[in-house]
Amino acid sequence: MSECTERTSREKREYKRTKASTSAYIDHAIDLKPGATPPSKAPYRLSTNELEELRTQLDDLLSKGLIGPSTSPYGAPILFVKKKGGSRRMCVDCRLLNAQTVRDAYPLPRIDDIMDKMYNAWIFSTLDLRSGYHQVRIRAGVDRQVLSAESYH
Repeated sequence: MSECTERTSREKREYKRTKASTSAYIDHAIDLKPGATPPSKAPYRLSTNELEELRTQLDDLLSKGLIGPSTSPYGAPILFVKKKGGSRRMCVDCRLLNAQTVRDAYPLPRIDDIMDKMYNAWIFSTLDLRSGYHQVRIRAGVDRQVLSAESYH
């Protein structure tokens, strides 16, 4: 078990040392319902502290190449949610876009089926992607649909 812990710690240090990048295995597409166009909603009002946090997080994402500037007519507002440690998680409110997308027919796994499969398991782990969806690359041409409507840069 000690060897596993040491390896995990080493890999975490290496990940933090290098820049985060998007997955080379996924090119996510967003399929809109016929006749639908991606919405554009004005930014939410943010406090002075939230604006500073927004600038910091956007600068970080820009420097890592995870986001880039755009002149798309579409956009979604940003809001912040406090995390357990008191820091803020930046969230893009894509509810209007979600309402216009074609639903994926693939069913989510049932929790009781998952629990049944874990019956004799003795090692459990969690996976938390750093910066959430920024690891999922969006297919070129579709990226215009998922922009945040912020003009702070």
